[in-house]
Formats: sequence, C-alpha cells, structure tokens
Amino acid sequence: MLKSNCLSNIFSIIQRRNRQSLLLCNQIKHGLHNSTTLNKLARTRIELNDAKKIVIKLGSAVVTKPDLSGLALGRLAAIVEQIAELCQQGRQCILVTSGAIALGRHHLETDEKKSSRGARAAFGMAEMVTLYDHLFEQCDLRTAAMLLTPVDFDDDHRRAYWRTALQDLLNQGVVPIINTNDAVAWSKENPTGTTCTDTASALQVRDNDSLAARLACELKSDLLLLISDVDGVYTAPPGSPGARFVAEYEVTKNPEYDTHSPSVNGELVSFGEASSVGTGGMKSKIASAVWTVRQGTSVVIIRGSRFNCITDVMNGMDVGTFFTLEEKNDAENQLDTREETIKQIATKAREASILLNSSTPEARAIAIDNLADKLLKHEDEIIYENEIDIKQAETAGISSILLARLQLSHSKIKTLSEGLRQIANESRKRHGHVNCVLSRTKLADNLILKKITAPIGVLMVIFESRPDCLPQVAALSIATANGLLAKPGSEALHTVRVLHRLVGEALEMVDLPSGAVGLLEGRKDVDYVLQGIDKQSFVDLVIPRGSSKMIESIRNAANKAGTGVPVMGHGSGVCHVYVDSAADPEKALKIVIDSKCDYPSACNAMETLLVHKSHAESGLLERLCNHLRDHKVKLHAGPGMIRLGQNLTDEMKPAKNLSYEYGDLECTVELVESVDEAIEYIGSYGSAHTESIVTEDKATAEIFLEKTDSSCVFHNVSTRFADGYRFGLGAEVGINTGRIHARGPVGVEGLLTTKWILHGDGQCVTDFSSGKLNYLHESLPIK
Repeated sequence: MLKSNCLSNIFSIIQRRNRQSLLLCNQIKHGLHNSTTLNKLARTRIELNDAKKIVIKLGSAVVTKPDLSGLALGRLAAIVEQIAELCQQGRQCILVTSGAIALGRHHLETDEKKSSRGARAAFGMAEMVTLYDHLFEQCDLRTAAMLLTPVDFDDDHRRAYWRTALQDLLNQGVVPIINTNDAVAWSKENPTGTTCTDTASALQVRDNDSLAARLACELKSDLLLLISDVDGVYTAPPGSPGARFVAEYEVTKNPEYDTHSPSVNGELVSFGEASSVGTGGMKSKIASAVWTVRQGTSVVIIRGSRFNCITDVMNGMDVGTFFTLEEKNDAENQLDTREETIKQIATKAREASILLNSSTPEARAIAIDNLADKLLKHEDEIIYENEIDIKQAETAGISSILLARLQLSHSKIKTLSEGLRQIANESRKRHGHVNCVLSRTKLADNLILKKITAPIGVLMVIFESRPDCLPQVAALSIATANGLLAKPGSEALHTVRVLHRLVGEALEMVDLPSGAVGLLEGRKDVDYVLQGIDKQSFVDLVIPRGSSKMIESIRNAANKAGTGVPVMGHGSGVCHVYVDSAADPEKALKIVIDSKCDYPSACNAMETLLVHKSHAESGLLERLCNHLRDHKVKLHAGPGMIRLGQNLTDEMKPAKNLSYEYGDLECTVELVESVDEAIEYIGSYGSAHTESIVTEDKATAEIFLEKTDSSCVFHNVSTRFADGYRFGLGAEVGINTGRIHARGPVGVEGLLTTKWILHGDGQCVTDFSSGKLNYLHESLPIK
C-alpha cells in the first residue's frame, strides 16, 4: 500500500495550515452545524462564495502522475487542504474521485488477460480510500466511501436510500468519497424496467463527470467543481490552431441547441481525445456541466495543478470556465450575467481607489515592494504559465513580433522587479505622489488656496501580448491611488492570471483591498465597462496599448458608448534615426545598430534610417547598410535610395509603406538632402513616437529637437532610451503619442490630476464685490 515516508511528507505539507478553525470543525463533526442548502444558481463568480454544499470531482489525470507511476501525492494533499478549509468554514463537501483503474494498473499486471479492468478498479479504489482517509484525518476530518452505478440513480428506492445516507454523513461532518463501481459491469446496465420517475429528463451516468452531475443535483448542491488537467473549456483542443479559452460558458435554456452541436456562446466547439487515464474527456464535462446548470446548480471547470484552484474559485476569481444560464431579462431592470460580473469588478476597483487614497504612502510603497518580491519568488511559476501561452501562441500562428513581446525570461522578471522598486522608492521620496501641494496662493488675508495632486479615479488599460505590462501598470496605479481594470490579450491569459493573483496578494499583505486591480478577460468586458450605466462610465481614463488598429477600435467604442470617457492612446512606434552630414561615423554606427537590433519588436526600435545624401559619397551610407546586414537586418529602399541607383540598393526591395512598423529585424533606408527634409519626412510618415538625430553640429541638433513634433526627440542617443524605466519613472503605463494630457512615456505624473483646496475664515464673494475686501493673489512658498 502507501509508503510511510510518502505519508509523512504529505502530513508535513498539511500540518503547516493554521488550526484556528478547529472549534468550528468539531461542531461539524458532532452535528451541531447544519448547513442550509441554497441551491441557487450563481449569476456571477462572486456569488460562488455563498455555496454551502459543494461537489468536487477529481479527474484521473489530476489524481495520478503524468507518467502513470502512481498518485500525485503533493497535488492531492493541496486539494485536500482546500476542501478541509471549506469544511472548517461550515460548508458540506462531497468528493467524487477518479483514478482507481489507473492506480490499479500501476500495481497489477497490465495484461488484460491476467488483470481485468474490474480487478484494477477494486485494488486501486482500496488504496485511494486509504490515502484520502489519512489525508483528511490530518485535518481532523473523517471520511466515508461509497460506490455507485447507474441503477442506483435510476431506481427510486435505491436512490432515496443512498441519498439519505449521504446527507446523514454530511450533517455529521464526514466527507464522503464517491466513485463509480468499476469493479462491476455497470456500463451495460439498462435502465429499462427500473422504477425511476424522471429517467427521461435525467443525465445518463456514463462516467464520473455525469455521476458527479447527477449527485450534485440529487443532493441539491450549490456548486459542482469539475477539476481537470486543463484550464477549462477551449473552442478547440488546447494548443491547436485557433483554440480560444472560454472564461464563461453561457448555457442556453433550450437543450436542443447544444445536444448535437455543442457551442460556446454561439461558437461551435471541437473536442480532442480524453486523457490516457480518463474515460470522459472535455465533451463529457461540458455535457454534464450544461445539464447541471439547467437543474439549478452552478458549475466551474478548473485545472487541478493550479495553485489554490478551489480557493480561487470560491473567492470569485476569474479562473477556470464558469457556466452560467442564459437569461432573458428586462433591459430596464437587469443586466445579463457577465455585465453584472463586470459591474462588480468595476465597483470594487472604484471603492478600492477611495481606500487607496486614504491609505498611507508607506503602505502603498510596501505593497509595491511586496509585488517586486513576489515576482522573484514565483518566477518559476510565472515562466511555466508563460511557456503555456507561448506554445499555444506558436500553434495558433501568432506573429513573431507578438511572440517576442509575449515571452518572459528570468532576466525580464528581474528587470521588472527592479522597476517596481524604483516606483516604490520614488513614491516614498514624493510622499506618495497624492495630496502633494503644487502651489499656494494667498487670495486675501486668511484666504489661502492650494493646488494639490489627486488620483484620476479608475483606469482601464488594454494591452496586447506583453504580460509584464500588468505588474507595471498595477504598481503605477497603486502608487497613485488609482483603481485599475486590466484587459490583456487572450494570448497572455495564463501568465497574466498568475501575475494578477500576485498583485492581489501583495495588496492584502498590507491590508489594502485586492479589488483595486481587476482583471477583464473578454473583449465584450471592455464594451460593458465603456457603456457603464445610464451613460456613466465605470472608468475615468482608458489607455489602450497596441496596434493603431486596436487603439482606433477602442476610440470608436468609447465614442459609441457616449459616456465621454477619454482615451489616451499608446500608438504604433514608427521611429526614425537621422544621420546628419555632420555625424560622427562611429557614433552613427553604434546608435543605429542599438536602435534597431537591441530589441527589434519594441515600440521604440528604429523602423526607418534617414541618411544625409552626402554620406552616399563619404561611404558612411554603405557602412551603415553593411553593418545592419551583418546583424541580420533586412533592408527596404525608400524612393531616394532607389533614385540613387547604386549597387548598394541591388539587394533592397522597395519599401511598400513608408509608415510601416516592422517590429522585426527589418527597416527602411532613405536619403534626405537636409535636416529640414528629415523633419518633414518624419512629420509625414512617422507616428510621433521617438526620433533621434546623430550630429556634431549643435545648431542643427537644436533645429531637429525644436521642430520635430514627436513625444520623444533625442540627440546622439539610441531611440531605445524612450522608456519609463530608463527615464527613471520605474515603469510606464504606455507611451502617449497624442498631446493630452501626458505625452511620451507615461509614468506616475501622467496618472494624476489636480484639485483645489481653499481655506478661509468666513469670507463671502460679496465681501469682495462690495469693496469690503480686496484680492491679493500673492504666491506663497510651498511648505
């Protein structure tokens, strides 16, 4: 049976939990606490926390190791801990477990002639029951085992008998362990001739998924958790081209709509094979979940290897696939399920922003430091989830540009952590950024006016691919006491979910609300936020980070919503380096290569090299082109280069678009006749992001710096310096290429507004209009 040293390891894992809830647990054991069954279908994830009776089903791939060498002891111990916590909170839990056959296969002969399926099931179930008994015993909980088959559900008398037994066990604080009785040939049982009164409407028991569904409904459970080896439902097998994760599955009220062609919110679903150790697969899980929701019990499908998977579901976090029932509500009175969820997330962010504003600057700085620590402590978990995103993105055929932005590494996480510490330290230096006095004016005697910094309110930041954007904007929002709604691209969801959890934990460590940073996972969520209620938006500023097409779509959606919420766009990065006639050749070579090759997919990478025509004769143009080619950069010729007609352009194809952002080891090369022509070219084809001139002529440099209308304009440095971290801002929420209200890398200052504070002593306006008092308007020193 189970090795003693394995048990001791498991017990040590469990015993680290705090036992403050022991009294409540004992009350349960003696029948002093009887839960009132709600059996109310949750319309939002937050309502899942109200569940009192919960059925938890573990799939075979969750229970066993990937190599089928035995039970996944560490994972099971973590799951048992979470179930024990639910019981200690006064909830009733039923555990439906698979894996008996897989475990029996490990211990008995694999040859079916020597070891039947029934034999493996009988042997494996005995070992599993023993293990669960030991694990729950360490949590001061007792267990009982029960094996069921379809006839036990289809016969009224038998069903009533075991249902009473289960409820008696639950009322006495016992955790029932349930499995299908695979030691008998129940798969061939025929319900015909049974006395079941509702067989026609019931789900047929085919595996543990359907058994758990029937069990949940028979016991009038509030929640069914189907714990699997995948994150939840995908529109196609995970990793296949076009597969999209579904955070919320809306179940239609009419069963005919999904009986033959299952769909997720109107999109057809294709299924892969069941796991090598399971019998149901995702098709069975969806069918069971859909049927269960129609009976009035909530369902979530979640990955069992996820840290705190059960706890996160109960806390209303956006994890797994949450099944909801289609509702036809009066538009004037009710929002649909998802809108209600978004409303609650947005409301939490609004309430949290008020609490952040009233918190101490040091508390906010510590929260950011906590997040910096957690990034390093959990970097292996972050990279593990990031690799899942990378693999799925590669399979889906995502562009190399987005792949580069999507990928995280240990060095990136270290740099990210350092940037967060910059934000925390700067926050301490500036006394928290909020409520800082900017000016003081003496309007009259005993009438003092102050202008102070204030949070904007609630921000919504929408970003593509880059998961590191979340901790950056979260830290900036915390520092400035703003609430945040973050919407990542679907390709980064695995990574972002981990990062979002760490943000919440960092806030809670200093008693700040984790709801200050909310996570949106669907494109419709953005529309719900923009629409708001009664033309009142849930947010005060929207910051989209991504392609110009994405930014334009967000602007259009905001305008269509009519709530007046401003959009501050982080646009495309068509950046230029102009090598002037008076350029130092060595500086030019170094700056051009760094601007293009240091990080080609970054928005501040050079996309067009402008070279003064004199360098066609000096040889610098040829050196620049050859140097770029040596670094594997593909060159495209602008009109001036084509007219030049030298051998230099033979390997260049004409640039199809002079405003193109390559985001890769490619760039356009163009000749200009003067600094003025370079400025005109940038104004015509640039994106107002970042431009740099390489010259030793200070007068020419000043002309370029003054007349070039971009958010960042440099002299004799790489365009890659256009970055919040390198500017000493710690991080940036984006680079605004517009003019309102902040421009360039937007750090802390860009997330603040102002308000006026006036201290008086009973003065009235009529005192001044009558001539009794006079305005002084004297500037006072800032204290």
